[in-house]
Amino acid sequence: MNATSLPIPTLEAPAYGALQRQMHDALLAQHPEWIERDGSCLTCDDYDRRFAELLSFSLAFEGAHVHQL
Repeated sequence: MNATSLPIPTLEAPAYGALQRQMHDALLAQHPEWIERDGSCLTCDDYDRRFAELLSFSLAFEGAHVHQL
């Protein structure tokens, strides 16, 4: 799994890490053809990166929404 991720609140890091690992493992199990000879999975890395981006946007939106209330 690629370690590329965006900053997330410390309290949410363990849950985020566990969810990201589950998603990564599920992708590998469902798509073994994506795994390179060296064991890397560039497509999985792209999914991991996109998940981190979406989570970051979601948390930023949630934080901005809370400040507006």
